[in-house]
Amino acid sequence: MRSQDGRWTSWGAMAGVSRRARGPRRRQGALAALLLFGAVSLIPLAACGDGAGGYSDAGLADGAWPDGQVDAAWPPPREELAPPESYDCNAVGSPPERVSTLALGCFGDLGCEGLVVVAHRGLGYLAPQNTLSAMRAAVVMGVDMMELDVRLSSDGVPVVIHNAEVDATTDGTGEVVSKTLAELQALHVTYHEELVGDFSCERIPTFREALQLARGRIDLMVDLKQGAAEAALVIEEEGMVAQAVMLGSLSELEEARAAVADLRIMIRPGEQAEIQPLWDAFVPAPDVVHIDPGFDDPPTIELIHGLGAKVLMDLWTADANALILGDISQYSDAYEAGIDIGQCELAFLALWSVGRGAPP
Repeated sequence: MRSQDGRWTSWGAMAGVSRRARGPRRRQGALAALLLFGAVSLIPLAACGDGAGGYSDAGLADGAWPDGQVDAAWPPPREELAPPESYDCNAVGSPPERVSTLALGCFGDLGCEGLVVVAHRGLGYLAPQNTLSAMRAAVVMGVDMMELDVRLSSDGVPVVIHNAEVDATTDGTGEVVSKTLAELQALHVTYHEELVGDFSCERIPTFREALQLARGRIDLMVDLKQGAAEAALVIEEEGMVAQAVMLGSLSELEEARAAVADLRIMIRPGEQAEIQPLWDAFVPAPDVVHIDPGFDDPPTIELIHGLGAKVLMDLWTADANALILGDISQYSDAYEAGIDIGQCELAFLALWSVGRGAPP
């Protein structure tokens, strides 16, 4: 059943979502491109803390909520999604247990059914990006996997931060690689004032700290910026080879595999013709192939599945439609078209779209 404006599938229908015969993915036109641009402009305001505004200005049309809740705030208020003390600094000594109904390591198991939802840099809608609070928030909300970025400090310690400089997400300045671990962890993480909770304890985490928190709770997609061998060795030392997959360039992945032979890896071809050569470069074979919109067609998806890997795609356009139009259907559309793993900003909405959870 659809809402009055035809955009929102009912919760009953979403709870029954299953993968249908794989077919062409619905193409998005100029409107979707505009929505994506708008969402990418808005989402970091809640995640990064270096802008103004936020989600609260977006509205959902009358009739778009089930059960007559036509005036519900959209997106849902943060404090109604989960108690902040379950993931913020109050939870440091008692981290949440896994809520996701998918098995750990599902991202690399073709026999594991279900859309694997990846929270980009953690659940930035609830907590500062790439922090332990953002990971705990993802766990609390039932997210399957968290993407995080790894760089090296000047003394060679892998740390979790996206940008090459610390300016955007901390109260410091300068390049990550120019600072020791002690100097990096002396900085305070900054974040948008609309986030609800106590994040005063947050610093740039080490990759080891992130792995220790993730163990048994959430899988990790490691987007490598620096330190391939160093990051791979920490994954092995922490017993997290089965729970983490590394994304990097060909040379970075070769370096990582030279350090840890059975490291799980993800390749990212620029076009279909690059898939087989990249695949053949690794033994054991990659676990995941990251494709981009534009060659997410059935033959490409079938090729990757035939090789024995899962398909990951960024679902930024689905985020845009959810944020601006209140339409969460594109997350489940991607899964029904053959995408196995979806990386997004609003991961809890992707879960709702495939019947895993519902609004408070």
